[in-house]
Amino acid sequence: MVLFSCTTEERTISSVSVSEVSKSACKGNSYAKTTRSTVVSEGKTSLIIGTLSNQSSKCTFENIAGNCDLNKIYVVGALQNGTIVICVYKTEKTIADCYCDYDVSFNLDNIEENKYPIKIYVTDGLQKIDTGRLVYEGNVTFSKKRISSNR
Repeated sequence: MVLFSCTTEERTISSVSVSEVSKSACKGNSYAKTTRSTVVSEGKTSLIIGTLSNQSSKCTFENIAGNCDLNKIYVVGALQNGTIVICVYKTEKTIADCYCDYDVSFNLDNIEENKYPIKIYVTDGLQKIDTGRLVYEGNVTFSKKRISSNR
């Protein structure tokens, strides 16, 4: 298992950043932790990317599974070897014995108009990622005219 940090010191000339993070309330039904061996979203996880404006794009990551009593979600991003790597994580202890789906919205800033591979991970507060926590992988084209993403 290979581990690396979303907040790596390895940077390229262009460095992306994340701002204005928000999350929705629980969507749909909650489900007990004991009914599943792994935490998986009830709905299909998807990424919605807005049009690029002033090197910033509004992004929404839909249907991330999380604890029912989760108050705050954090997002960090980096450009690593030409790939946009985003970590969605929490730092608080949660005690509810259930999960539900959330939508997480954020601005991806300092992004150049171009096509990029993108990986999104859900991690713990240490922001360490491994392939077992990869929840989205695809390609995205940031453009002032239109945005496209595909897996």
